[in-house]
Amino acid sequence: MASQQETAVLRLAATDKMPPQFVDCVFDDDAWYTPHPGGRTRHSWSRIELRGGTKLTSPVNSELLRASKMFLVLIALGGAVAGRRVPRGSSFASYFNGLRQLLIWMSGRHVFAFRDLTLSHVIGYRSFLQHRSIGKGAH
Repeated sequence: MASQQETAVLRLAATDKMPPQFVDCVFDDDAWYTPHPGGRTRHSWSRIELRGGTKLTSPVNSELLRASKMFLVLIALGGAVAGRRVPRGSSFASYFNGLRQLLIWMSGRHVFAFRDLTLSHVIGYRSFLQHRSIGKGAH
């Protein structure tokens, strides 16, 4: 049985309605836009190039692309469902960039689905983030 959040995401994917943190876009669009005081920010799914040379939007990565989009929509919906403050659209620039880094890191380890991440992967990614934050390089 699908959770309340999964049902909401699937409903969004089937319609043109997006959470208010995203403007002028639909679920299947290549670019999602988030508002900020000076206008809006464009987040392009096709500009995410994975290790091995494929783009996230390549047909071979369609499951990962859909899961990535659903992840961001769940973040947008999750605050309201869990009774927490709903993230603003401007927060999604950091969410999108963080997700982008995770996807590139995953592809470098030949992991192309979130369900295939193991505890060992999570520990490795945490280490990657710690080393990156102290200037030892991003890869």
